Amino acid sequence: MFRFQSDVENIRLIKAFATMLASQDVNDTGAMSAETVGDELNVGVGESSRGFEALALKQDDKAWERLMSSPRLRPSGSFSMKTREIAKSKMRWELNRSVWIWRSACYHAWNRLYNKLAGDLRAGCLGRR
Repeated sequence: MFRFQSDVENIRLIKAFATMLASQDVNDTGAMSAETVGDELNVGVGESSRGFEALALKQDDKAWERLMSSPRLRPSGSFSMKTREIAKSKMRWELNRSVWIWRSACYHAWNRLYNKLAGDLRAGCLGRR
């Protein structure tokens, strides 16, 4: 669990850095590519998280408590417990997975397009009298 949490944090940092670079220069194809890779990694993380949620929900409460009290999992217990509680409030795994994949892909693609178009805008009246 610690490795997963650490990887998620690192992916978010990489994505934030790539977004900053792309915002600075919308014609920087390397930054735009890095941002796209970050988006794809986020989709993968989301899918893995939802898989964990689905497995967590299959456990009855007593089995889950025993599992979370094991010495090897105790350090990540609060993360796991919180994940399970959030999962209880979501729709069925199969539906949630489909929505997540489509939402992520569409949102990130639209955001990149918007940023590119907005970044290419130039004011025509600057420097003129």
